[in-house]
Amino acid sequence: MSAVLTYTPIRFTELGAGATVVGLGGAIAAGTEVPLMLRFPALAARWGSHRLLIAGSVFTAARAIVAAVATDPAVLLAASVFGGLGYAFFAIGGTSYVSEHTPPQLAATAQGIFQGLGNSLAQVTAAAAGGALAAVAGVVGLFAISTLVGIMAAAILWVAVRRGATQVPSVPVEVA
Repeated sequence: MSAVLTYTPIRFTELGAGATVVGLGGAIAAGTEVPLMLRFPALAARWGSHRLLIAGSVFTAARAIVAAVATDPAVLLAASVFGGLGYAFFAIGGTSYVSEHTPPQLAATAQGIFQGLGNSLAQVTAAAAGGALAAVAGVVGLFAISTLVGIMAAAILWVAVRRGATQVPSVPVEVA
């Protein structure tokens, strides 16, 4: 997800888009994210946070495939909606899923670890590894590989949540 989000502005530029279109792409993604994040409790109640977490990976893979095959900035701009869906569902779905499957006294810690890995470490890794990969395979190649990784991630998440506990584990913890 981080590589797709980080390198989309570069792909816009490769397609000849100006700064306004690049900014609009970010605005569309953010404009999609915010209402979903606000409505997330209702969406999770209907679909389950685990399904939304998986959907986040699928939508991010969809944005990556569009970025890989697009020949027109307008097509990539339209796919910005996928970026917003992917980020909102992955970030909030993952945080919710982790909280639901962690003892209450450890929920905040588990959420912090998820966000630290899913956002912070992922951004550093995406910038470094994504840059190296783009240098070898090109930005289009980076998006093609990101598509495959996103699909694999969705499959791994699907298997993990199907095998995962449906109840909050009981772990004795001392709270100081």
